[in-house]
Amino acid sequence: AIILYSKYMDKKSDLRTIQTKESIKKALYKLAEDKSFDEISVTDITKKAMINRSTFYLHYRDKEDLLQSLCDETLHELKKYKSYLTKEAVFQCRRSGAPLPHLVPVLSYIEKNSDFFNTILKSSAKYSFFIDLSKEFIPRLKSLIPDFEPDETALIYGSGIMITSTGYIFSKWIKNDMKEDPVEIAALITKMLWAVVTISQK
Repeated sequence: AIILYSKYMDKKSDLRTIQTKESIKKALYKLAEDKSFDEISVTDITKKAMINRSTFYLHYRDKEDLLQSLCDETLHELKKYKSYLTKEAVFQCRRSGAPLPHLVPVLSYIEKNSDFFNTILKSSAKYSFFIDLSKEFIPRLKSLIPDFEPDETALIYGSGIMITSTGYIFSKWIKNDMKEDPVEIAALITKMLWAVVTISQK
């Protein structure tokens, strides 16, 4: 009976932690509708989440730690789309001109989680986040392109062009309220990537 009660209390504690973190996250997103991240304080977050500061500090060191935690969680969820990039899929896309297979799911995920992405755009972390997002996919894509043998200069600069350009398109699309359809943006990114591949060939 004691063991069962202990397990029950552990589950109850875990559920309380999940609910508290969810409240903190939603409070941050709501505040970011009207303020930049720099303008938001821990006090603002705790008031909006209706918790005390000590509860906040049980879970996060500061607001930057909160944002980094949300970035890490989001990148972890997006990593699953790397499996869409297979040699056969990349070959078919290059031959047909269709968008690369991971891009529409990634862009659709961004649409569905716009609260996070609008918040990250209002922080200085936006640059590193979108670079990290692009880095999740570009190396895998390059490894799957048939007969891709860049010259020495392209080897040094090509990846950087792919990563920064893709990151820029992601962030610009979000900043423009995601007006274009994900398929359209996916097609644009795909064309850009193939253009870089083409000029990088020996």
